[in-house]
Amino acid sequence: MSSKSLATMSSSESEFEGFTKKEMFKAVAKNEIENKPVSQRHWEKALQPWGPIPFVGPTPGPTTSLPSHTREIEYFLQLFDIQLFHYITRMTNRYATERRSANPRERRRKWYPVTCAEMQAYFGISFIMGYNMQPHIASYWSNDVDLGCEIIRNIMSRDRFTQISTYVYYSDQHYAPPSSTAYQHQKSAEKVDRMLKLRPVYHHVNANYMRYRNPPLQLSVDEAMTTFTGRSSMLMRQKAKPIKCRF
Repeated sequence: MSSKSLATMSSSESEFEGFTKKEMFKAVAKNEIENKPVSQRHWEKALQPWGPIPFVGPTPGPTTSLPSHTREIEYFLQLFDIQLFHYITRMTNRYATERRSANPRERRRKWYPVTCAEMQAYFGISFIMGYNMQPHIASYWSNDVDLGCEIIRNIMSRDRFTQISTYVYYSDQHYAPPSSTAYQHQKSAEKVDRMLKLRPVYHHVNANYMRYRNPPLQLSVDEAMTTFTGRSSMLMRQKAKPIKCRF
């Protein structure tokens, strides 16, 4: 409560006859919220009930109903829909063309524009690599009995996977050579927004979350730590935590 309100209350103690101290403070707080001038304030014994603003919104839960036999991939494609894969495919092919034009050495290796189906397969392989751990990327294509992953070998060759990994691109920014002024501008913008290159995908997926599910009144927000030992400007390092380097 502000000192101005306390001064007003102490100068008009006759108006609060019959009120308890608790009722006096509630009455002053109520009038502060309503932002009424002192001349228009009206004190009364029966205080109006106060509580949180009623929750008004669409019915919580999924906005679309899928059959009981729906596969997991169909739920996933609601969030990472075909439009998003088409976008990533376009940005990757454009980035590969611009980068290879500026770097003659990279043109020694033949490049075929990636298709939307290949991009979906690339993401699928990446998900498999997330739970099927191997010592190296090349190990997934190994023929050794203790290594390799047959489903990955059948989907895409190792060279094609590594080539797509070189050029996969999620931003709508054009390629800028490291010596150019545009490159310096991009790096300056990335210092302000570290999610700049992923921002279009982030916005698209977030919009799909809002489109296909209405949140309830009660929401629980928690954090999760993911171990990461590569190079990233978003990496957090805290020596006192069980996971030292993480997202």
